[in-house]
Amino acid sequence: RPSLTGCLRSTGLVAGYQGRQAPAAVTIELPPGARLAITGHSGAGKTTLLMTLAGLLAPVRGAVTLNGTPLHLFDELELRSAITFFAEDGHVFATTIRDNLLVARGDCPDYELGAALRQVGLDVWLAGLPDGLDTVLTAGAHALSAGQRRRLLLARALISPARIVLLDEPTE
Repeated sequence: RPSLTGCLRSTGLVAGYQGRQAPAAVTIELPPGARLAITGHSGAGKTTLLMTLAGLLAPVRGAVTLNGTPLHLFDELELRSAITFFAEDGHVFATTIRDNLLVARGDCPDYELGAALRQVGLDVWLAGLPDGLDTVLTAGAHALSAGQRRRLLLARALISPARIVLLDEPTE
């Protein structure tokens, strides 16, 4: 059974779509505890690269491995528990704040949900809501400001069980 922890590595990776001009190949090594910021102009392929590193898109060329095992050899559930990709435009559901967070980890207790919301600066907002975590976002993402929405998605990332978290546009 392949290991779900360890170093995330790309070797000669070209991330993109067939038939489009491919960006330059990249080699990335992310040992446990490492952090990496991928920067570039809009349309440069940053999101596509992150999705490829998460195993959501197949490489055009090259390989992505986790602890030396190619990502395509992992079971989907195993891979999602090891690596997760959080898109800047992730979906906010028309349900409770709690349920919107639990999509990242269904067994997360309320005190951890509150701690994650505090870490992203939504604790005062949450305290002002009539039903706290049980407040229903009746209009989904439209019930939140753009900043609240991004912070809620970031709180989702914080409670994720994945050991490797790839954030798209985390500072926007």
